[in-house]
Amino acid sequence: MSDTTLIVLGVITGAHGVRGEVKIKSFTATADDVVAYGPLQDKQGKSYIVKVRSASKGQLIASIQGINDRNQAELLRGIELCIPRSALPDTAENEYYVEDLIGMSVFTPDGEAYGTIRRVDNYGAGDIVEIASLAGETSLVSFTHAVFPQIDMSARRVTYIPPELITAAHHE
Repeated sequence: MSDTTLIVLGVITGAHGVRGEVKIKSFTATADDVVAYGPLQDKQGKSYIVKVRSASKGQLIASIQGINDRNQAELLRGIELCIPRSALPDTAENEYYVEDLIGMSVFTPDGEAYGTIRRVDNYGAGDIVEIASLAGETSLVSFTHAVFPQIDMSARRVTYIPPELITAAHHE
């Protein structure tokens, strides 16, 4: 992954009030950290100077420089707020940025090529990895150590044990 790859830290979900404030859904471990890593930008490269004002109902309430009324704020709905990958701190051992996993090669424990990680989502109960197999099928699996026991970031490959094999092993 290139250091200039944009990493999404949050998304503007709508306007808040009449003075141009916006609601932001943060994807950072600590919600306020959405503004902690430097200037934010959208995927087209436009910069946003964001100041978090408060939080409400699981979202941040923020002002954006140059946005002064509700109509302007509504136009920003859906904009993903990003930073370059190089602005993020290094990860600890066994800790990964979701974007670093996308595109990694997937192998079985015996070294056989299985497919590629296409995406990683989180719907609130943990990360879900979408794998595109070499056979053209896709599967959604929990991102756990049991399912992905080895992750080699430098080789960009993961070892994958299908959940049904883990379950079968527990019943033997």
